[in-house]
Amino acid sequence: IDQRGYVSMIYIIDNKRGAQALHISEGNLNYFKVYWENDEFPNTSNNCGNAKGCVALSGGECQCKIALTDGMGFSSKPSSANDILSTLVVGAMNPQVFDEDMFIRQEEHDFIIHLMNGVFDSNTIFEVTDDMSRTFFLKNVRSKIDIDGGKYSFRNAPHFMSMISDTWPSSIGETTRRDAEYETEAVLDHYFYHSNVAPFLCIRLIQRFGISNPSPRYIGTCAKSFHDGLFTSGGHSY
Repeated sequence: IDQRGYVSMIYIIDNKRGAQALHISEGNLNYFKVYWENDEFPNTSNNCGNAKGCVALSGGECQCKIALTDGMGFSSKPSSANDILSTLVVGAMNPQVFDEDMFIRQEEHDFIIHLMNGVFDSNTIFEVTDDMSRTFFLKNVRSKIDIDGGKYSFRNAPHFMSMISDTWPSSIGETTRRDAEYETEAVLDHYFYHSNVAPFLCIRLIQRFGISNPSPRYIGTCAKSFHDGLFTSGGHSY
């Protein structure tokens, strides 16, 4: 954990199937941002949180042991789709792929609850559509990483690639092209659906059509058409 709260992973795998992946080996400098609860994290100024599982490193970082904790996102029915989208981040399969009588469908105002065997628990799946018309299936689970012996935790970051890399030429690890494609697709989706993408592209497209300083209304109309995939004017749709 560096002074910004960014983390890198060190994970020692005891197996005979493949080599240790470089991005989780000792000396790994591939730091990435995580979301700490209350924006608090171990660092050298607080003696690495006084956590028994942490030690201070010579470079100013804290090296800590961690534990994974999974719990329910909601203990009772949420009030709105926005509550679901702001709380849950773990995806789930579309309930339609399971046996017909496995899930009970319960429609609410702006979302749908799928109850496994009629029980509201961590297996419950929420079906919700966001303001960009994307439909999500989200599991009623919150997954977090706890610092061993301390009060700090952060949201468990998504990860598609296996921790066990392939060893050439035998390729006996678990890293696959499929997982790399999933990881890349998820990153591209994140960029494409970011709230700044539509205004950014619209400003530059409008400028190239001869208007150097487009009005906020013009940009907003263009951005809305980008999101909706449709522009209507004078009774005609494009």
